[in-house]
Amino acid sequence: MNPELNHLTLNRSKGKRKPVYQQVVQYLRNAIESNNISTGQHLQTVAEYANTLKVGYSTVDTAFEVLEQDGLISRNTKRGKGPIVLGCNKGTINFTRWRGCAIFISMAEGIEEYARENKIKVVITDAMQNSKRYLDMISHAPNDADGLILFPWDTPEYQKAVVDAVKSGTKIVFIDRIISNMDLSSVSIDHFGGAYQATWHLIETHNCPVYYVGYTDKPSSSHQRYKGWLEAMKQYRCDLEYQNFACEFFKSEAETAAMPDNEWMQPDCDKIIDLFKTKQQEKYCFFTYNDDAAVLIYKAAQKQGLEIGKDVYIASFGDSPYCKNLAVPLTSVSQFDREVGYEAAKLLHYEIKGICKHSMHKILPAKLNIRQSSTGLK
Repeated sequence: MNPELNHLTLNRSKGKRKPVYQQVVQYLRNAIESNNISTGQHLQTVAEYANTLKVGYSTVDTAFEVLEQDGLISRNTKRGKGPIVLGCNKGTINFTRWRGCAIFISMAEGIEEYARENKIKVVITDAMQNSKRYLDMISHAPNDADGLILFPWDTPEYQKAVVDAVKSGTKIVFIDRIISNMDLSSVSIDHFGGAYQATWHLIETHNCPVYYVGYTDKPSSSHQRYKGWLEAMKQYRCDLEYQNFACEFFKSEAETAAMPDNEWMQPDCDKIIDLFKTKQQEKYCFFTYNDDAAVLIYKAAQKQGLEIGKDVYIASFGDSPYCKNLAVPLTSVSQFDREVGYEAAKLLHYEIKGICKHSMHKILPAKLNIRQSSTGLK
């Protein structure tokens, strides 16, 4: 008999008795809460329990559903594996976001979804684009927070705040990106693969080199997108001087992130206008590191009398809601921010429970959504 069921005797007599599934629930709940079944242990599968107890499949499945609703187990495991035990100390998660915008709202929705499913408390704090406030939130997280989900900035001040928080015993999972010299878990979309897909789509469609617009080194997400663009360009032609096709922004991401859009966009818009003036071509193809950068191309092209989808072709990254509603709908790679948030909350929960004992970098697949900006006007 399965070890965790070796003392369970089902009451099958007629009359007043608990339904069998409730008896299974009570027994397993008691075993988990008394730590007779350890956190991180896999239970047997539904089929194995049903066979052992000589009950119907649906009886055990219902018992597992109740235990999952109570946050004691998770059935989101590999095929052929039984539920994993989460234990009775559910934990509290804090999501510290940089500002309120569509990306962070979607991430928060995913985090909250996982928290609801597993009856975990989640607290969301907003730095409102203020660097000092953001650092203070990391250094002085809510007292009851067992772990933090953070959108990392690659600056010395930020790294010090994170290191200090880890030393104090706080579990941390990075979301969307990593800091390469810090051994902490993260969840992100496939930045490299998505950028490769977008760039190769432009190359196949138009048979010409593709300009990259964005950051080339930091942050890690942009660097991976740059590398994805570069790999596609190398597959297209190995004899190109690739640096001639990379248009890097003037200011660092940390600098531009604290600025209003109308202030940081203009110098980089002028840079694209200069490109149109100095490199006159029959057509231009661009891959931009995010959708806001793609909007720069739209504005620069308009000022030069060029048409998107006729003279200028663009693919981007992020698939913001407005991509479908631009005058020429923008081809862009979906980031699936809600799914990333969900997986980050799950990974942090497992680290709090001690189920994940080593850092893990989880990468979700990206998807290219092709629209008229890259294929041409109909």
